[in-house]
Amino acid sequence: MSPSPNSSGPSQSEPPGPQEQPGGAGALAAALEDVLARLLAEHESLLVLTRAQRAAISSADAAALAAATGGMAEVAARIAELEARRSAITARLGGEGPAPASGAPAPAPLARLAGLLPAAARERVLALAGRLKELLLTLQREQRVIREAAAALAGHLDGLIKQVGRSLAHSGTYGPRGLVAAPVQVVSALDLRS
Repeated sequence: MSPSPNSSGPSQSEPPGPQEQPGGAGALAAALEDVLARLLAEHESLLVLTRAQRAAISSADAAALAAATGGMAEVAARIAELEARRSAITARLGGEGPAPASGAPAPAPLARLAGLLPAAARERVLALAGRLKELLLTLQREQRVIREAAAALAGHLDGLIKQVGRSLAHSGTYGPRGLVAAPVQVVSALDLRS
């Protein structure tokens, strides 16, 4: 049934449009925008903490490293919560793709889901998603550098410990792992004629 010429909206028998429904595309678009904006803010916080962690490793500041690591754990917990919300919203938008080998439905690409949203919301969601993707790539680069720096630092410390161990174990009693080597024969001599 179509609206009568002198009525200003849908008739009583017509269902409300998707933007008018409480769980419609308009409400879901607003919820998705909110979650993406919060994810963006949390990932920006994570980037700041990642850079603080890198600086703490560079300066060997254990207290700053602990503070950065603790902050990163808190941010990661908030990101996990927001990801669960985002996943629920995309599922409500019809965002489950074909099931992979694991049997769980695969998430649909955000670009496809954005096509289900009103035009204005689509642009905002895609812009937020683009900024989030760029930020995630930056975070991956920063964290790769930290992993490499931490591995180099661990290797350096391991080398120092081995060097100190070799210089202190002049008899050769201890092996490279710092354990007593079983078949070691300690040869000592005492000059009794002098």
